[in-house]
Amino acid sequence: MFLTFLASISEHHGRRPVVVAVAAVIVLPLVAWLLPERPAAVGGLRPVGETTDAPLAPVSPPKNPIKVAFGTLAMASKRRAISGCCSSASSCAARVPTVMSART
Repeated sequence: MFLTFLASISEHHGRRPVVVAVAAVIVLPLVAWLLPERPAAVGGLRPVGETTDAPLAPVSPPKNPIKVAFGTLAMASKRRAISGCCSSASSCAARVPTVMSART
């Protein structure tokens, strides 16, 4: 099925999209497997801005990225407003002209 799909793409669009698709199928899993998750995984490096005498942060166990993404989406959908923003759209719209007039 995969080969017939690639043949169809090759017939209608040329060989370049097929080469890109095959390269992506080969390279993306390889990069995901070899790319380190934390700076400490590369020779004990520390995060940017962290001092050398600060203790290393504890490593949390790996989590399912799909579960984390949908859990975050579910949590965000239950909130009415973004924190730090106006509580309603009407008050945000009321503030925009005053901010714009203050800039001019």
